Amino acid sequence: MAAVWQLTITPIDVPTKTASITAVRTDGADVWTFRIISAILATPQQKQDALDDIRSQFLKSESVAVAVSDFVGDLEADGKTALELLEVI
Repeated sequence: MAAVWQLTITPIDVPTKTASITAVRTDGADVWTFRIISAILATPQQKQDALDDIRSQFLKSESVAVAVSDFVGDLEADGKTALELLEVI
């Protein structure tokens, strides 16, 4: 299943074009939420900067998730080996 993104923009101050942004990424059972509490979205560059911020949050979360998965996988493998050695003794 392909990842699906949902973007919600909530106006904070319309005259200054300030809003909060919530982006939700769903990929199967994995749901990740990223937020920008307050962003000025008056120019194309400011809009791009906000999207870049969301992208940066996603990439950071993704790299952390991979590191955690690797760490847990290593611990599980080491633990299994250690416990199996008890059977030999």
